[in-house]
Amino acid sequence: MSIASSSNVPSAALRIDVVGLKEELDEIIHRATGGSASRQVIPIVGMGGIGKTTLARSLYELTYIKEHFDQRIWITISQDRTFRELLLQFPICQQEQDNSEIILSDDQLGVALHKSLFGRRYLIVLDDMWNLKDWDNLQLYFPNAHETTGRIIVTTRLANVAKYFSSCSLEMKFLDKDESWELFRKTTFGQETCPNELIDVGKGIAQKCKGLPLSIVVVGGLLKKSCREKAYWESVAKDINSFMHSEGDVHCQNVLSLSYNRLFVHLKPCFLYMAIFPEDHEINVSQLIKLWVAEGFFEPDDDEGSWEGVLEGYLKDLVDRNLILVRRWGLKRKIKTCYMHDVLRDLCIRMAKKEEFICVVNSPAIPQGLHNQRRVVLHGKRQSQVLKAIQQPLRSRTLICGGEGLPRLVDRSLRVLDAVEIGSFEDVFKHVHLRYIGCKSSSLRSIPSTISQLLNVQTIICHNTFLASAPTAIWIMKHLRHVVFNEIHLPDPPQITDLPALEHLQTFMKVVNFKCSGEVLRRMRQIKKLQIKYEEFAGESRTAAYFYAENLCHFPMLESLKVSFYVKRSLRLDFQQLLTYPSSLKKLTLDNVELCWNDLEKFGRLPKLEDLKLKGAIAGDSWDPIEGGFDSLKSLRIVAFIDLIIWNADKSHFPVLEVLDLGGVPKLEKIPLEIGDIATLKVIKFCSSRADTAISVMRILAEQESFGNEGLQARVTFMNKIEERRFWEMAETEELGSSNFVVETGK
Repeated sequence: MSIASSSNVPSAALRIDVVGLKEELDEIIHRATGGSASRQVIPIVGMGGIGKTTLARSLYELTYIKEHFDQRIWITISQDRTFRELLLQFPICQQEQDNSEIILSDDQLGVALHKSLFGRRYLIVLDDMWNLKDWDNLQLYFPNAHETTGRIIVTTRLANVAKYFSSCSLEMKFLDKDESWELFRKTTFGQETCPNELIDVGKGIAQKCKGLPLSIVVVGGLLKKSCREKAYWESVAKDINSFMHSEGDVHCQNVLSLSYNRLFVHLKPCFLYMAIFPEDHEINVSQLIKLWVAEGFFEPDDDEGSWEGVLEGYLKDLVDRNLILVRRWGLKRKIKTCYMHDVLRDLCIRMAKKEEFICVVNSPAIPQGLHNQRRVVLHGKRQSQVLKAIQQPLRSRTLICGGEGLPRLVDRSLRVLDAVEIGSFEDVFKHVHLRYIGCKSSSLRSIPSTISQLLNVQTIICHNTFLASAPTAIWIMKHLRHVVFNEIHLPDPPQITDLPALEHLQTFMKVVNFKCSGEVLRRMRQIKKLQIKYEEFAGESRTAAYFYAENLCHFPMLESLKVSFYVKRSLRLDFQQLLTYPSSLKKLTLDNVELCWNDLEKFGRLPKLEDLKLKGAIAGDSWDPIEGGFDSLKSLRIVAFIDLIIWNADKSHFPVLEVLDLGGVPKLEKIPLEIGDIATLKVIKFCSSRADTAISVMRILAEQESFGNEGLQARVTFMNKIEERRFWEMAETEELGSSNFVVETGK
């Protein structure tokens, strides 16, 4: 049986009026009616309310699709139905049961379904699938013979379900500004014209729905029934979510709540905890994981080092369920920052309040039962009434202060204290059960020795203005895992060798004039991330400035190292010669360096190095990378004053490179054409004074696109407007052009 070719598929826009779904609809029509005659599953994935069902229904109802398939069947499987209940949604199964005098078995119903589909073209939509068990049971009765052409559309909120069926699942996107307004206008006014005085405020309302079709349709539908006065619409625009809930839209709440209700027990607290972050906040994943660890959302076994890894897995699960959205990715597809859509954040806050998990205070009004809340979060400027209430005894174990001072709490049982401004640590140290401290200080200069009273503290993050001196007692805080300061001076460890060591310390930044002695190495064996800064102090000798820099290579677990140099040029050069690097290193940043291109050879010999960033000055006009080096390098950023003119490099020198950022290369003649042959390369970025350099990159893009590689991006900033104009003239003459080439405005 033949299948219609893609050339016979009419454009979706000619047959159905859908907003923001034309490209997706054209693609799914092509996949449903083209390709081989075998059974194929086409997954559609995205968060609740983003339009998965709308897209599937648009396909299902097309006249072209009705004529193309012999049978079309729509099955909703989101509810907790038994397998038999799912089978009885198929018309043939229900008909067979109705005509039978006995209760047919599940297998008998399935066989009847199989017979009705065999030898025919069939389209089945399985809407809102939550687990693969439903598929494993049903697919046995979906024919996959040569005589049968089957297409099965699966809509799901779960990325892992979609990936099971295909590596090319159709991922739904948010609507852009124009699409949002079009959908809002059609929902609110239908065929009528929007009054002129409501256009601007209406566009503002549509934009505040953040591209989620469900929100746009709900708000538009509610306003359709409301008065059309500008003042009223402006009041709605101030708080879209409150308007939706005050008007009692149960459907929207039910759609979104289903995502939460379906969560595994261990994921629910991780999701609810997102309520601590303000609206539109870009959430640092590293900080989030540290907070989850301190809250005890994962109870470790013997291997304490597995905490972060397990919780990163929890975060990925929430992302795969489209409850948390990724803002920025790091190397190896690790999530760097994330965020929540407003409607999901609103769901999060409502469920957290309902389950008395977190109390979020946004106004001067004192929430009922505040004193019994285990977690209290203060957003925005706090009023005196709230401060006064908090000064009473609390059961709280977590307090997020919104960037202001720590109130004088009667209860001293806090475990997590974040976003608090402090003058000294004295008040903080009274909470002896603390596991996490996040603070800022414009006056802190020394940390008292009483820090050792915090026997359970795991994380200290302090955004301090002045250099802070740590006490010797910090060396015996055996549960410390992460210490982050803007600047901190670390004293020599005590000579008593049987004292507890920093056996779990993984992060230490930013240590000024770090002395990497043998005793330091012994006490910090587990360190993974280290940031250090070398600067000169009055009274220190030249010899003292070396600080055992050659010992850095002996940290066996070190993965990320940043070194900044703020010393005299002669000392800086000596430092750079003394510095050694462990073979475990994956990320290296050197700030304010003076190097020559030959110095980069030692970095190329680091077997696991994935990310290299150099800032400062690099001498020499020619760079010939070493053969067999940089085998693992994925990101190369050189932001420096460089005189580079000729760069002799190809894919053999950087075989897995993904990001190339050369910063300022005013004299570089060209980026080698062979760089485009690196299969993994995603971005080329540079700042140039020469049109020829940019043309060389345009040629790289043109060649790669001729090979079918549409994924390579280029970002260039011109340092000279004359050269920028010359570049465009050259590109026009050579008929070069690419949507992947972007000229950015210099800062």
